[in-house]
Amino acid sequence: MAFAATDKGVAVDVFFAFPDNLHFLTEAGRIDRIIPVELFEDLAGNYDLVMTVSQFVTVHRRLFDSVALSAMTPKLAALVDHIEHRQQPFAAYFESHPQFDGAFADEAIRCGASRRTFLSRMAGFPEPSDRLGITQSDLASLPVELPARFITIHDGWDTSFRIASRRPTKAYNIDQFAQVVALLKKRFPGYPIIQVGTTLGEHIPGVALDLRGKTSLADVAAIIGRAAAHIDIEGGLVHLAAALGARSVVMFGPTSVDYYAYPQNINLAPALCGNCMWTVSQWMDFCPAGYEEAVCMRSIEPARVVEGAARILAVATDNEQKMLSAKAKRVG
Repeated sequence: MAFAATDKGVAVDVFFAFPDNLHFLTEAGRIDRIIPVELFEDLAGNYDLVMTVSQFVTVHRRLFDSVALSAMTPKLAALVDHIEHRQQPFAAYFESHPQFDGAFADEAIRCGASRRTFLSRMAGFPEPSDRLGITQSDLASLPVELPARFITIHDGWDTSFRIASRRPTKAYNIDQFAQVVALLKKRFPGYPIIQVGTTLGEHIPGVALDLRGKTSLADVAAIIGRAAAHIDIEGGLVHLAAALGARSVVMFGPTSVDYYAYPQNINLAPALCGNCMWTVSQWMDFCPAGYEEAVCMRSIEPARVVEGAARILAVATDNEQKMLSAKAKRVG
């Protein structure tokens, strides 16, 4: 993330590996430009402040024109100093990123923070809203005609995380996904199940529509934003759903429930083991406990996933009835 002080205020640009995926954020007016990350070295010197923002903030001090920034936006310059000071007790974790990310997550939890709140606490801001303020009008038009009510489901993981195994340890098993779909279709026949994502995951048997690899990220956002519930493992589409105000059922295994969970979601912790990310360098490839498959993910029974979806659908149905009742009163 890069900031340039201008006579009109501060311009905010983001360098990202897949800029086309995030253009809908610029259209929504949240940031100014999305720039391919390979141009970072060539362009970074044009900014007054450059930061890498992940679960913590790293300020590129060699690119920090504190004089220019302080003159134009003294509050932002002071904020940078404040964040760096507050983060100092965690410096050892940051310097060893990502190998100490699991230990850092545990330490953040002990300090009463999570992935959602750590950056705000370091900055001294109130707890953030998960919503980005993106509306459906900010998103792309839908690539297909969708039913009035539906559930989305996703099998996939971070495309930038290179693994040697066919599926990572954090993936939910396809046979269990298929059981989830079968149970949902039996219990909620009025809610077709749409699979979203890239071609990285696998087809889930029984879904009504498989859109893997056929949509942009903006398309997926538009679809998930309209879904009655989203079902997924901990990952990027869960963050996207939260930003759109959609609720998810999330299956956790190697990654920390307490650190990554959104409170509005149904967060399913494993019945066995779990929370082992970065205890070994190949934790995404092989179960660190030595099991042939990740027992943490296998321990999450499909019935638990369906019950989680039922809880979300019950709230959605109740809200829909209230809206219809309010509308009827206005018309009457």
